[in-house]
Amino acid sequence: MDLYWKLVRAGYVEKGTVTNPEVGVPQGSLVSPLLSNIYLNELDKYMESYMERVSSKDSLISKVNPKIVNLSKRLTKLNREFRSSGDIETLKELKALRRHRNAMNSRIRIGIRIHYVRYADD
Repeated sequence: MDLYWKLVRAGYVEKGTVTNPEVGVPQGSLVSPLLSNIYLNELDKYMESYMERVSSKDSLISKVNPKIVNLSKRLTKLNREFRSSGDIETLKELKALRRHRNAMNSRIRIGIRIHYVRYADD
């Protein structure tokens, strides 16, 4: 503990001037990474328990939107119809249906997955 307090109270030299800070640990001191890791360890533990509590246990967290599947089947049918008949109304319906399908989400979220990465510079 004595060594710790000596490191905390030890100032730093910047451009030939010695500075002794009143509060905190100077950036870049020897003890700064150690103190950061001690403090951030609690955050790591919290995030681990939070991820365990909130994240889905299933490996799949999304599924194919069934509306997209139905629209795709209908589009296939209309496309065959248009190729055989060449009807302009069928083509208009085909284009409108494609725009509608392309505006929808292709997958539906059924779960949550959280990733946590702790990063510290210097």
